[in-house]
Order: sequence, then C-alpha cells, then structure tokens
Amino acid sequence: MKHTFLLSITLLTLLVGCTKSSKDSSSTSSSNNNISEQCAGAANYSLVGCPGYCSTNPLALGCAGTTTGSTTGGSTGTSYTTIPKDNNWAALYPNGEPAGSCASPTGTGYDLRKGTVTMSGGVYYSADLSWTGVGESEYTSIRYSHNVSDFLTSPTDAASFLDTDSVLRVRFKPRPEPKAPIGKSWCFGRATGQSADYYGYTKLRFTVAIKGTDGILRGATSVTADVNSCTSTVDFSNYITSNGTIVIRDVYSNQGCTYQQGCTAWTKVRDAACWQMDVEVQVDGTKSI
Repeated sequence: MKHTFLLSITLLTLLVGCTKSSKDSSSTSSSNNNISEQCAGAANYSLVGCPGYCSTNPLALGCAGTTTGSTTGGSTGTSYTTIPKDNNWAALYPNGEPAGSCASPTGTGYDLRKGTVTMSGGVYYSADLSWTGVGESEYTSIRYSHNVSDFLTSPTDAASFLDTDSVLRVRFKPRPEPKAPIGKSWCFGRATGQSADYYGYTKLRFTVAIKGTDGILRGATSVTADVNSCTSTVDFSNYITSNGTIVIRDVYSNQGCTYQQGCTAWTKVRDAACWQMDVEVQVDGTKSI
C-alpha cells in the first residue's frame, strides 16, 4: 500500500508538470503570433519588439545606440551632422582664415552630437522660431536655411539633440563669418537692405542657456572663442529638462576691430551680418569634452 501511494503521488506530479509546461508553451506561441501579426501591418517595423525595429530607430531604448539609463544614450553621429563650410567665405579674411584649435574628445563611446547654427546678428537662436517663413531662392527647402542643421529647426528634434539621463555638456565652435550676397537673406532673419560686413570677425562672445517647455532659460552662461576654436565646455547637467532645447543669444563679435592692432571692443553683430557656429554635445554614452 505504501509503495502504491507514493507511485500515485509521483504520477500526479508528472501530470501536473506536463499540463503546466503545455500551457506555458501555448501562451508563448500565442504571444509570438500576436507580435508577428502586429509587425506584419507595421510600417517600417515601427513597433517595439518587431524585427528591424532598432535598424529604423537606433536611438530607441534597448537598441544598440542607447545606454542602460531610463531614456537615451549616445549617438553614432549619423543622425546629427554639421553643415559643410562654404569656402567662398574665406574672402572675408585677407590675412588668411584663422587656424583655430579645439581639443579632441577623450575616452571611449560614441562621437559627440554635432549641429550647425547660422543666424543674423539681429536674431537669437531658438528652435521654436517661425522657420516656416523662410523661403528665399538660396535655401534648399522652404522650411529651413541650408546653413542650419535641419534638426535644429524643430523643437521636437532639437530636444532629442539634448536627450540624456545624467550628463549634458556643450561647447561651441565659431565659424568664419558668412558673406551674405546683396539682396539675399543667406542667414535666418538677415536685413537685406544693407551690405554685409566686408571683413570677417575673428572672435565671438555670446550667451547660451537651456530653455524648458515653460519658456524659462536655465543655466545662462557667457562664453567666448576665436574662429575655428572651441569655447570652454558648459556643463548643463544640473538643468536637464524633458524637451529642453539650446538657446544662443546676445552674440557679439570683434568685427569692428578686425585687423586693427590693440582693439579690444566688442560690438553686437549687425542685423545685416551673419554669425555661424557648430554646437557639440556630450551626453550619456558619448566621448567626453
């Protein structure tokens, strides 16, 4: 009797185990079928978990371009690019374009996120400007100037440019002053009724800040740099906000002193003149600056 009782318990255990295993297998199969059905109708595999999702959304959480943080990580650099320099602008520098210097990023990780901003002296840069009003013939699109990185003309894209968990450090590299053709805007907001500067500036001084969705500027900092050189790094890590974007304002140059010995005066960039700079951003997962 004792052996019969033990044998009955063993058989019951095996039966229960088999039933549970069969149920789990059925549940997994059903789940996989649901994913397959969803992905079959998803354009460009736009749903999390679909095959190819990360290839079309490389910065999404859980994909190779992210960190283990709660929102995002680094970028391979392919999504954020600077605008190629226009060699015609070198005519503004009779003594030769400044060589400049800029320390290379250190450590391991993805490349820094990079973009280019080109504006008139009478306008500050903010991603929420009315870019749709731009449509002159020298632009490649009616939506943005060909001298501004496309993703920096959209508040949503500009916020993604700064998206990070804990690290947000930024530096800027002034570029040679653009020589706007007569009658052409060439940079956003330029006053076309005047001629542009004949000689280019060799230094820029400006204020940068992080702008939240509430419109408040945080961490405002004044920086200075020579053309083709980098400013000191501004650490905005204490001002990380959801959907925050960069603002650049109060741009002054030494244009009035160009090629004058001993002149140190700063003048605000004229409405008829343009200024340009590259923006380089360190976030979680990128190299350090």
